[in-house]
Amino acid sequence: ALTAWLAKDEVRLRAARLRAGADAWAAARRATGMQVSANSLKDRERAEYVMAHSLAHALMTEVAIDCGYPASALKERVYVLPRAPGEAIQCGILIYTASAGNQGTLGGLVEVTRRFARVLTAALDRVGLCSGDPICSDHDPAASSDDRALHGAACHGCLLVAETSCEARNLFLDRALLVDTVGTRGSGFFQ
Repeated sequence: ALTAWLAKDEVRLRAARLRAGADAWAAARRATGMQVSANSLKDRERAEYVMAHSLAHALMTEVAIDCGYPASALKERVYVLPRAPGEAIQCGILIYTASAGNQGTLGGLVEVTRRFARVLTAALDRVGLCSGDPICSDHDPAASSDDRALHGAACHGCLLVAETSCEARNLFLDRALLVDTVGTRGSGFFQ
C-alpha cells in the first residue's frame, strides 16, 4: 500500500514541496554558519516518515480524547527503516506512556486497541479540517523561514502536540499526506 501511494503523482508533488522546504531550511542554516548534516534530514524528510509521524500525532490526540489520558502523558516512536531502491518500505508507529502515577496505571491505553478502528477513523476525520484553515492547509514549506519550513499543513490546531511527546520537536508533519485538506487533494494515504 505504501509503495502504491508513493507512486501517485500527487504524493510525489507534495513530497517535493516538503523537500524544497527542508532544502531551504538547511540553506538558511548554512548561510548563518551553522553545520547541517544531510543525514539529519535524509530519513525524516521522506514522505512515508512524514505520513507516519503525522498519523502518530493524530492518533495521540484522539487517544487522549478517547481514553482520558492527558495528551502530554503520551509519547511516540516512529519507525521508518532506511531502504535501498527496490526494497520494500517498512514503517510503524508506537504510542506509549512513560508517566508514573495514575496516568500510566489506568489501563486505558491498552483498552484503546479494542476500539482502534473507531479511534483511527475519528483521528482522520478530525485532521481533515483545522481551525486554522485555509492558512494551515495552504502553508508552503519552501516559502517559510525557521522551523516552519520543515512541515506542511500542521499547526497547534491540528497536529502539533506537547514537545515532550514528540521525538522530532513537532517537525516533519503534514496532514495533507494523511487525508484531503481544504488546500490539498489527492496526496493523502487514507482516502
